Formats: sequence, C-alpha cells, structure tokens
Amino acid sequence: MSGIPKGAIIWCLIVSWWVFVLVVGLLMVVVFPEAGAIE
Repeated sequence: MSGIPKGAIIWCLIVSWWVFVLVVGLLMVVVFPEAGAIE
C-alpha cells in the first residue's frame, strides 16, 4: 500500500468515473430510449 504513487490513485478515480458514466449512459439508452432521442 505504501508503494502506490499518487498518480495511480488519481488514474483509478478517473477510470472509475468514466466507467460509471458509460454504464449509466448505456442503461439510459437501453431502459429509456426516448430519453436518448431527446439529446
């Protein structure tokens, strides 16, 4: 744990955020297709 650089933690947060955004976006398209059509 002590050997983890700070940049790696920031990258993990960025990647986690983008994965979350992509999953939510895909769910919106699948579950609410009319919502995606508005945008």
